[in-house]
Amino acid sequence: MISPIRTHLRSVVAGPLALLVTLLWAPLAGAQQPDTALQSPTPLFDQRPPPAVITVLPAPVTPAPAFWALISGYEGDTHGSGYGFVGPSFVRPIRPGLAWTARAYGNYLSYEFSALDGATRVRSPGLSAATGLRFGSRNFVTVSAGPDVKFRRTNVTSPDGIIATRTETRVGANVGSEVYTNPTSHNNVHGLVNYSTADRYTWGRLGFKEQISNREWEGPNAAFVGVEGIAQGNQDIRSTQVGALFEISNVPTKVSVMFKAGYKRSAFDVGPAATGPYFSVGFYRRMN
Repeated sequence: MISPIRTHLRSVVAGPLALLVTLLWAPLAGAQQPDTALQSPTPLFDQRPPPAVITVLPAPVTPAPAFWALISGYEGDTHGSGYGFVGPSFVRPIRPGLAWTARAYGNYLSYEFSALDGATRVRSPGLSAATGLRFGSRNFVTVSAGPDVKFRRTNVTSPDGIIATRTETRVGANVGSEVYTNPTSHNNVHGLVNYSTADRYTWGRLGFKEQISNREWEGPNAAFVGVEGIAQGNQDIRSTQVGALFEISNVPTKVSVMFKAGYKRSAFDVGPAATGPYFSVGFYRRMN
């Protein structure tokens, strides 16, 4: 009687006990078995972490420094006309591609013409100033405006030798625009137009120059040659001219001197036209 009961109990306990041993032994047995996945060759790049992405912020763009320059020039011809000026100019960048400009010049305009009732000679020294904006950097356009004052003296000589003189002070404004562009690293196109209400005088120029020496800027001096066309005048005189130019620049001192010469024709409201050569010299010195 006991034997069948023992046999039954042994069978009842043996099943769950075997199941429990199996559950406990399986992880241990798996841990002791070799890992075939680790033993198999694996490409190196599969085991590397993803590359770090480094964001490099661009360096802040700062405007170029401000600078002063001294500019002067004189132009004369063989029939009594001339114009000279001298004064400082200032350029202060606001941001890349935009700057404000200022200039102040002392100037001197003179011309003369003849008619049946005598000869007229005009001398007009004056002062002018202007402020404006420059758009661009290597190539730019400038627009400017400011006050103008002229101390005008007119002498009229009659055929019998009597001289009549009239003096007056004229106050007005001058407005202008300038275009400066570099088609290549060794040549330049420059255009300029200016109008003064005090003398009612317009002056416009278009020029081209080519660098013929020291293009790599390894030496102290550089030479340029070029051509120009000029149109100018008011109600008394109107002139057109064309000529050639030669410029020499000294790099260490930031000085440029330009010489110009050519042919000029002037027409007047009264009297015959006058023709002949003209000559000009210009000076530029950047201060910083």
